[in-house]
Amino acid sequence: MNLSLKKRHYLMATILLAACAVLLIIYRNYSAVMLEFASTDARLQAVILEATPPDYLKYTRWSHHRWDMISEFGTTLGIWKSGIDVNELRPVDVVRRISPRKLLIIGGGNDPIVPEFMTRELYAAAHQPVSLWIVEGAQHGGYANVSAEYGNRLTEFFDGALLH
Repeated sequence: MNLSLKKRHYLMATILLAACAVLLIIYRNYSAVMLEFASTDARLQAVILEATPPDYLKYTRWSHHRWDMISEFGTTLGIWKSGIDVNELRPVDVVRRISPRKLLIIGGGNDPIVPEFMTRELYAAAHQPVSLWIVEGAQHGGYANVSAEYGNRLTEFFDGALLH
């Protein structure tokens, strides 16, 4: 069976969402696909997005801009040639559909991969109820290692979303 990359990700997302059914934490990898499913699955009552870029083309260009334009162009061309449609990988277009469920968007204040401005762009596109937490001093992920608040914040978020 030869499934496209997108179909494999959708299949994985379907299996994961069937297992979760109440809450979902989405971290950067596969976030566009997972967010698409989260926006349509009424069983989910709360969603957390961590280190999620608003747009994968913008993310790819940002990730390679520090070397030079040729690196950025080569990477973008490679993605297009692979058959991945980066225009379909735009969490910024999907995040507003999480509402009316609660959404928490978390980013690192020093994240070089998904910088704070991208996290804020995703937050600005979301509809209420949405909260933003920029973990000061955090790089890409590993928020619990930087902030003792991490566990408490997640617990408070899920308590508020699931118990009320």
